Amino acid sequence: MKFMLSILVVSVLFSTTSFAAKEIKAEESSGYTKIGELSFQQSGLPIGNHAQLLKEVDNKC
Repeated sequence: MKFMLSILVVSVLFSTTSFAAKEIKAEESSGYTKIGELSFQQSGLPIGNHAQLLKEVDNKC
């Protein structure tokens, strides 16, 4: 029972951030200020090299 409860708690913690994101349409974007563009492509799981990704984000923003 404790195992199932811990799995439930972890899944709720990780899924709440996905509900916080809001997709906006082109006509809604006029109310926002653009601070830069950032895009990256990675295949597989995001393992390692977080420092380089954070450095690129800091450089762009």
